[in-house]
Amino acid sequence: MKKVILLSGILSVLMTITSFAGWQYQNDNWKYYDNDGYAVSDEWQKSGNDWYYLDYDENMATDKLIYDDGDYYYVDQSGKMATNQWQYLEDEYDDNEFHWFYFQSNGKAKENGFLTVDGVKYHFTDGRMDEGWIQIDDDTYYTNPIHDGTYGSIKTGWAYVDDIGNDSIVDEEGWYYFGTNGKMVSGTEKKINGYYYVFNDDGLMLDGFVEFQTDVATSSNASSIAYKFYRPGNGDRIEGWYYVESNDYDEIGKDVDDDSWFYFKNGIMLSADQKTTKISDKIGVAKINGKYYGFDENGQMITDFVEGYDGSLYYFDIDNGDMKTGKVRIDEDSDSDWADETFYFSASGKVGEKGQAITGVKKGYLYDNGLLIKADSDMKYEMFTVDGQNYLVNRSGKVMDSGTYRDGNDDYWVVEETDGIYNVSKK
Repeated sequence: MKKVILLSGILSVLMTITSFAGWQYQNDNWKYYDNDGYAVSDEWQKSGNDWYYLDYDENMATDKLIYDDGDYYYVDQSGKMATNQWQYLEDEYDDNEFHWFYFQSNGKAKENGFLTVDGVKYHFTDGRMDEGWIQIDDDTYYTNPIHDGTYGSIKTGWAYVDDIGNDSIVDEEGWYYFGTNGKMVSGTEKKINGYYYVFNDDGLMLDGFVEFQTDVATSSNASSIAYKFYRPGNGDRIEGWYYVESNDYDEIGKDVDDDSWFYFKNGIMLSADQKTTKISDKIGVAKINGKYYGFDENGQMITDFVEGYDGSLYYFDIDNGDMKTGKVRIDEDSDSDWADETFYFSASGKVGEKGQAITGVKKGYLYDNGLLIKADSDMKYEMFTVDGQNYLVNRSGKVMDSGTYRDGNDDYWVVEETDGIYNVSKK
């Protein structure tokens, strides 16, 4: 903000005095006489292109704030009315405090409202530039407190407020945001430079989990209350995958022991109760970038085997968390209880059906809750009962078709198969 303090000067010769009327220099002061020969007071007189003020004592005023007919003016040290300039002056007409005034092209100080000076916006009340917080109807503004040439200008963008005093409209230290029009953002979520932030009713930027009331359920088990998560400290809304180490769980308010991945959609953490399809009371499944993932009630991404409502198994990759379908061999070096075993999971169906363990014959092999059933390595063939049906399988788990088979104990088994129904008996 350009504030011009005019240097003192000496009033030039105003006019050649050819009569008693007009300007006269007497007793070290300039006076102005009317046509009747009387010295005027409390009024303006012009000389050339400039205006001058005759004070109550009939002398021309210099370096003084003038309050005339409801408006403030300022005359400099030469007595000339100031125009298009800032002045920092003591207001002896009101509180005897110093204030910034801006005198416009007509000499009047800006009285009330906004004014843009040299591309910078300010606000005035009763002729004085406002400082600190400004409340106009339901809108809140904040002026720049930094003495770097922008002092008093209407703040736009981010502002960290830590000066919470008696004159402060806000009660909490923190980050606040002001739009391009200077209005403080409050009570809403706002996209700023490509990221979403949320502000409480007092304008304070919030972080961590923030409660929202939703009017429309967004999935089959969505509640009417959703919690969006904003990055601690920074405040930007988390989107997509987010990794949290166990010693940092305080930041998301979760009491869990392991490092875990979480996923956020529009800021809402996916969990068994939000934006997922439940496969059990404590586990929900969601499709993310073409793959399926499971999440528990805390929002932690599931890995390894889990049970669905009817006891059916599902398997989520021990490393990546994506749900497996089709024929899957569990790594022998994994920590899973089913290491080095083979399973088969449904590769079709809607969410909740896809990924469910197969029970029965699939592509000629026998599975029980997904687990491949095989004859013992010492046996060539072995009979198993799965879901009430008898099957004869070999050491690779292949189901034997109609015929007679001898196992490792030299026992003979007879298989009769009709339309997928097997009758297995010992000969």
